[in-house]
Amino acid sequence: MAEPDLRASDDDRERTADHLRQAAEQGRITMDELEERLQAAYAARTQGELVPLTADLPATGSAQAPLHHRAIGSRLERRGRFELAPRSRLTCIGGTVVLDENPCIVRLSNSWIIMNPGGPPTPDKPDITVADYEPGNTTSIFLNLRVADIDACYREWSARGATFLTPPIDRGAEIRCYMRDPDGYLIEVGQSTGLLSGQLAAKRPEDLPG
Repeated sequence: MAEPDLRASDDDRERTADHLRQAAEQGRITMDELEERLQAAYAARTQGELVPLTADLPATGSAQAPLHHRAIGSRLERRGRFELAPRSRLTCIGGTVVLDENPCIVRLSNSWIIMNPGGPPTPDKPDITVADYEPGNTTSIFLNLRVADIDACYREWSARGATFLTPPIDRGAEIRCYMRDPDGYLIEVGQSTGLLSGQLAAKRPEDLPG
């Protein structure tokens, strides 16, 4: 049992915050209530200040429950490489859909998550297929960098030794090209152009109805 006058540690505050996020994900408290309680949790100085924040909520899941990774706003943070548990569940709450498709863009705090359906090689990444992971010239995920002047970046980074697959190619909605880092990982470098005025990328034949 918590000792009301005992000073709260960072771990105490994080445990309370995680309890609150789980409650929000289950629909037990609203996002406004979550924000209000999180502010109180991170400002708490004693354990007694933390107890009321979860007093009306059930205890967190048992050890048999799947390990649950949650991203609410930008509080969830994982650094470096890590492996998911055999039973894992991932949930994202609080993201704002900026664009529904082509590509789907979700704003989460001050970051943007871009999701494409994948597909065969394109002029700016010849011989490379975006697909579920397979050995060889396929990729299922890559870093996407947005820049203000892609031509200038292409010239400067090439001069510094960067290896691009092709020069920048104008695709209407954006100008983009791809490069590989020293470990061979693919990085997309793009400059939004037509996208800024509502011009979306053209749909591929395989994405069209029928």
